[in-house]
This record gives sequence, structure tokens and C-alpha cells, in this order.
Amino acid sequence: TTEAVTEPATQPTTIPTEPPVVYHSGLREDGSFDEGTWFIGDSMTCILITDYLMPNNLIGDANYTGKYGTQITAFADTAMQYNSYNPCVFNPEFEGMTYKEVGDMIGEEVTAIYLMWGTNYTWNAYADMYIGLVDHLLKICPNATIHLQLIPRGYKIRYETVNGWIQEAYQHYVDEGEARVFLIDTFTAIGEKNHDEGGIHLNYQGNENWYNAILAHAEENNLVQ
Repeated sequence: TTEAVTEPATQPTTIPTEPPVVYHSGLREDGSFDEGTWFIGDSMTCILITDYLMPNNLIGDANYTGKYGTQITAFADTAMQYNSYNPCVFNPEFEGMTYKEVGDMIGEEVTAIYLMWGTNYTWNAYADMYIGLVDHLLKICPNATIHLQLIPRGYKIRYETVNGWIQEAYQHYVDEGEARVFLIDTFTAIGEKNHDEGGIHLNYQGNENWYNAILAHAEENNLVQ
């Protein structure tokens, strides 16, 4: 007789895989922003929030830190304070905190950052400063998708030079393979004739165009809402 040969049982081989990276827009289905969103910037961001997002119930639960007259160097040492000179727009719980301190506090919860800086004192800035700031944000906000935004035209604003720096910074991350950094062409979207009488800040139409650029950017890039 021939004895039956029993093959040893084999266990299926499983290869652990990393979860897919999720890129966030911070947008909800109703077009408002969720609690994982953080707006960072100067007076342009302030006015987008106070004159467009808030009146249209679109700010949602977003975090926001904006101050008139600031530039990218303000991140580490400029505090959110209520005053008549260089006013701020910020969540009440951030009063007295610098942009950096806010990031240190909420960084782990942030999933989408909208950054527009570059309309003030730009002779002190350059592309490496944008890269340095984004590097810092990538570190303290490990779950965040960072959306760099080009600055609009404006009286006495070196928009061509500044946008060159922002585009150079974005290309740096493309070359490095850092896919969490995006660029929104808000310069084109906002257009040429959508400023207030002073020619520096945006009017209602300009801010609406800016918001619509964010919506289009999220749709075109299949960002999670």
C-alpha cells in the first residue's frame, strides 16, 4: 500500500502596506470649511474672511490667523491682538498668540492650510523663506495638505517678483517629491479689476473669485472634502 503524503499547511503571505496619503481641501459639502482648516496670511486673508467667508456662512469651523501689514517673517514673533493699527482677524482662543504658537497648539489636528503672504515689505523676502516656512508647517502639521496661493495684482505690490518666489518654492517640493504641497493660481483667478478704491485690497468680486478658485482647485485635484 502507498501511504498518503500530507503536505504541510502553508500560511498566506501578507505584505504590510502603508495607508494611502490623503490630500485635504478642508471643504465641507456645503462649501464651508471644517475644523481641520487653517488660513494664514496678511490683510488679504483678513478681508477674505471678514468680507466674504463670514457674511456668506462659509468660514465654518476653520482656524484663521491674519494680520494687516505683516509679511512672511511675522510667523514666529507677531501676536494676534485687537487694535486699530494693523488689525488682526483670528479665532478668539488665539488672542495674544503668534502664528507659530497657534501652529504648535493645533498642528496635529490641521488637515488643510491655505497660505497667502507676500503683499507687504517684500524687499525683505525671498524664495528660501517660503521654503523654510513650509518645511516648518510640514513638520508641526504632519497630517496637513498645504495650499500655497499666488498673490493678486495690486498698487505698489511686487506681485510678479513675489509670485516668482512662491512658484520657485512650490517647484522645490515637486522636485523633492513632497506631494502634500499644492499651488493655487489665485493670481489668474482673482483677475485684474477686482480691487477696492485704494487698489491694494480686493473687493467683493475679487474675494468671490478667490473662494471659487479654492473650490475649483479642490475639484480638479480630487481633494477630500
